[in-house]
Formats: sequence, C-alpha cells, structure tokens
Amino acid sequence: MKQFLFISKDRPIISINRLRAYRANNLVHVFTILVLLCSIIGSQSIMAQALGTSGLTSSIQASAASGSIQAGETKASIPDLTTRAQIAMATAEYPVTPGDVYSLSYMRISQIETLRFVVEGDGTVNLGFFGKVSASGMTFRAFKAFVESKVVAAYPQSSPSLLIVSTGVFPIKVQGQVQATSIVTAWGLTRLSEVVAGNLLAYSSLRDVQVSSSNGKVAAYDLFKAEREGDLREDPLLRPGDEVEVRKAGLRVSVSGEVRRSGTYQLLPGEGLKELISYYGDGLGVSAKSDMVVLTRRATEEKPESESIVFDLGSKELPSLQDGDSIRVASREEYLPIVYIEGAIKAGNVVIGEVVEGTEAGLASKAGGTSILQSGGVQGSSVTGQGTEGVVGAKEAYGLVRVVYREGQLLSQVVRPLKERFSEQGDLAHSYIVRGTERIGVDIERILYSYEAKEDVVLRASDRVVVPYGYASVYVKGE
Repeated sequence: MKQFLFISKDRPIISINRLRAYRANNLVHVFTILVLLCSIIGSQSIMAQALGTSGLTSSIQASAASGSIQAGETKASIPDLTTRAQIAMATAEYPVTPGDVYSLSYMRISQIETLRFVVEGDGTVNLGFFGKVSASGMTFRAFKAFVESKVVAAYPQSSPSLLIVSTGVFPIKVQGQVQATSIVTAWGLTRLSEVVAGNLLAYSSLRDVQVSSSNGKVAAYDLFKAEREGDLREDPLLRPGDEVEVRKAGLRVSVSGEVRRSGTYQLLPGEGLKELISYYGDGLGVSAKSDMVVLTRRATEEKPESESIVFDLGSKELPSLQDGDSIRVASREEYLPIVYIEGAIKAGNVVIGEVVEGTEAGLASKAGGTSILQSGGVQGSSVTGQGTEGVVGAKEAYGLVRVVYREGQLLSQVVRPLKERFSEQGDLAHSYIVRGTERIGVDIERILYSYEAKEDVVLRASDRVVVPYGYASVYVKGE
C-alpha cells in the first residue's frame, strides 16, 4: 500500500517514497559540493589526519615540506605539498608513486563515507574492505577510474571520488661527471634534466646520461635532443630507486659567427662540419660568407703553435674536427667597403646607426702616416692621436673615422650620426670629398643644420670626406 502525506483528509500532496527520493538526490548534490571543497581547501588538513590515522612514517615528505635537506642532499625544483597535489591531478601522465596519500569519498545509506590510504613502496594500495590492489605502473587517472568503478560496483549511485591529498617524494642518486655526487629529492613529475641541472661540469655529457632502475634495467638518454627537439622520451620521469650517471663528453666544438645558433656542442660519433653547421648551428645566416670559414685549433703538446684553417663550406673535402676546435663563419657585412671621415673629428670606427669595435683611441693620428703641422709651429712637430698637449702651436688632433659604405648612401646619412663628433674648431662649411684625383666641395654645415636635397652628395666606396680646421693648417702625409 502506498503511503501519502496529507494536508486534508481526502487530498494527498506527495508520496512518502517520492519525498525520500528527493531527499536522497539533495544529499548527493551536497556530497559533490563537499568533495570539491575538500579538494580545494582541505588537502593539507586531510593529509595530516591521514598520516595520523595510518601511523606511517614519512620523514622524506616532512623534509621536503619544511625545506630541510640532510647533508649531501640537494633538492630539485619541487612545488609545495598543496601545489604538487593540484598539479598531479591536472597532469594526465602523473604516475601512482609510493608515498602518495589519497582520499576516497562516496555515498552509502545517505551518508558520506571517507577512506584515506597511502601507496606502499611496492605500489600496492590497501583500500580497506574494497581489498588490496596493485597500482604499480598505473597513472593516477587510470587508478582513479579503476577504484571509482570498484566502488560503484559495490554501491550503485554512490558518486565516488578519488582525490590526491599529497604526493610522495623519493631520493635519486646522481653521480659520474658532476661537480659532486649527490642525493636529489624528487617527486612523481621530476624529469631527468631537473636532477642534473646545476651540477654539471664543462665536459659533462648531455648526450649520454644513463639511468639505472631498481629492476636492473639501464637506459641512456640524450638530454640535448630532448631540449632541441622537444622529445620528452629523452627526458623521462624518474621513479623511486633510479640512479643517474652522467658520462664524460667526447667531441666538443664551438661554432660562432653567421649561424643561427652559435654555441658549444657535443657531437656524436660520425658527425662533422656539415652536421655542426646545419643541425647544431641551425644553418647559415642570411649574410654568411660560406667561402670564408675559419677553423681555429687549440694549442696542444703535439702542436704548441696552434693552427688556423680557412676553407670553403662548398668544398668536396672539409677539415675533420677535433675536440676543442672553434668554427667561425664570416659575415659579408665584415667585407663591405668603407668611406672615411677625417680631419676635425674624434676618431673611431662606426656603422651607421651603431658603434662597432671601438678604436677611438689610437687612430686619430693615422691616415696612412698622417701628421699635422701647425702654422707658426716648430718645424717637424707632429700631433698624435692621443692629444696635442705639450706640442708647440698644436690645436687639436687630426681624426679619422671609418664608416661602412652601402651602395646609394648619401653624405647626409653618414655625417648626421657623427654630428656630436665634429670638433668645434672644424670648418664644416668648407669640407670636401677626395675621390681619386677629384676634389668635390661640400657644405656639411648646411647639410646638418639647413638641409636641402640638391646639396647632398651620393657617396662612392673609398671616398674621403675631409673636414678642415678653421685655422691655418698644413697636413703632411707620409714619413
């Protein structure tokens, strides 16, 4: 017989069974909200209760949480406990790791039941009356699906939820060609590259890093390939019991100049110049002068005078590489012609828009042995590029600036960047260009301060723009 809730003698409002079903659904919703809140704000307190009720020791976790590491130990970049749990649940590949603490919540007879358990060292997990299961080799997501399906099979419509309260940590021994053998604290998402970072030597090999597992398996990994190509198979997640050995590098060669990726690289057996330029250097730059490549070989006991070899990358036979060699690919920019600005100007070499390898000191006096003889001065007195102090009648040094020339370049393009270098005693209005045997008068004063395009001049390679001083001077070239 159906039971009804009445508000009058003959008018039922709702059945008792429907009322119970309604209450049950509300409880499920409340349970779901509570589970979400626990996962966000309650992970640390739940972990403390789990550790307290389980009675398990967790000294490694405690040291990681407090930041204290025993002597001889180091620590990889490990987030705090709460962050680790959140990252682990958000990462599909997070493996079930010994020391992990999980919380299982589900509905049973309109009540929320919660179980907490720890992953044992051998990967087994005691689920209480759900039985003892092995999670070895499983990701957390796969284990979560397995456990929740197991609960649903026993209690239908129980809405089970398995969460990570905290993650386990474990020690990794790192040895070989490193600064010091060390024990690195890791967790389930620590990769090989993280435990060796900061502990490598100049000749530590990233191409042959060996990992010995607790099951006796030994595998070699190429961390350079992992970084260059993003191949994470060469930078694996470490597991409890792993030991890392960094081997010694073999052939190490540097490449610089007009390549896309300059640097020092360890080449594998059988690799040479072509691989160094195309793969390691990532190819030539747009201005590369491939027929002007310089190999510099370090001095050795067999060849103490060292060696420098210039070669063309297009040659059929290329030099073989030795450990410590340096390769430099020249740039066509280095071989561009120049124009000279000389006279009443501070010395130095420039490229329009930027100063290059500075030679401001020591070039002032030299334009093919140039010296300056002042009117009224002592005959034979010369002025060097370092200044004129102590020379009778000397006013200011004769300067020389070399500017990289590009076809179609105007005089205004060259002198404007040098505006602040011109001497206050220079006679800009009576400047001139020496072009072979021709002498072309130019008014740099007007070009700088009252420009008119018709007064500008298109320069040619090797032009010499001379800015005389405003006082009577005689310039003597030669010896």
